[in-house]
Amino acid sequence: MLLRRRLCATGPTDPRPEIPLPLTVDLPGGGGTATLGPRERPGDYVLTIDQRVDLSGLKLEVHTRFYRPGPNGEKIEQPQVRVSSTAVAAEYEGEEIFDALSLLTDAAFNRYGSLDEPTELIPESADDVALLDSTFGTREVFRLTGATIHGRTFHEPISSELVVALLPKRAGLQIYAEALQLSRPQARYRDFWRVLESAFGAKGRALLELLAEFPPLREIDVSLAELRELHAYRGRASHAESRKGVAELRDVRMFTMEREGRLKCLAERVLMTKRDWGSRSPAVAELAVLRSWIGPRRHQEPSHPGD
Repeated sequence: MLLRRRLCATGPTDPRPEIPLPLTVDLPGGGGTATLGPRERPGDYVLTIDQRVDLSGLKLEVHTRFYRPGPNGEKIEQPQVRVSSTAVAAEYEGEEIFDALSLLTDAAFNRYGSLDEPTELIPESADDVALLDSTFGTREVFRLTGATIHGRTFHEPISSELVVALLPKRAGLQIYAEALQLSRPQARYRDFWRVLESAFGAKGRALLELLAEFPPLREIDVSLAELRELHAYRGRASHAESRKGVAELRDVRMFTMEREGRLKCLAERVLMTKRDWGSRSPAVAELAVLRSWIGPRRHQEPSHPGD
């Protein structure tokens, strides 16, 4: 059976020199193959890495924090397969391809994960098919925390009507667009909070209470306890409130990296549903159907005093 991972990255849009696509590399030492291909936008790439996996290192993970709406609109948590760290014996992980391309093109490749490019198991035999479909019931691989996961809460076709409907939220749109151009998760995390602050014209405790009661966020299981936990890192992510040196910076980096995807879901959901931008009104005007979302962490840490 093969483990198929996909890693996305933004790189140069101009040829310097031109990267031949698709570009397939046989990883040394029997480490599998890595194939680089284009995504939708110029300069956006996806690296597909196929490596053999030991079946004894697979087990079903039920509590994944990834949800999809069911046929009747109910929330369904999607099971996935956890792959142990020892199940893939390979010297190269495949993403080193981007490091080599950085040298060859003299350009940075900013990597990111995407729920639209899932990690999955690929069967190679009838026994593999039976194991995945009958025993596990899924081919999607559970993603460990410690890496940024990106996803979209909606998938609406672009139209002039949708663009016009979003324009009154131009302050939030500008902050969101600027966040996407930032390279560090800490900086993006801070700006996604700025989107939420702009939406309700509030900060601190007042904002958290408004968010906890906003119907589209309650629909994706937002709670006041989770918001307090996420907001504790709002100031720390800007470094302005960092007082404990390297250990503090490492803690902030790991937390924001892990939880950025969840916060991005909140910002997206508010942008696509809040009717009166900049006010404390909870009125809703739905511009996009909820497709999927990253759920909250199951074991909340104690809330931080002063939030």
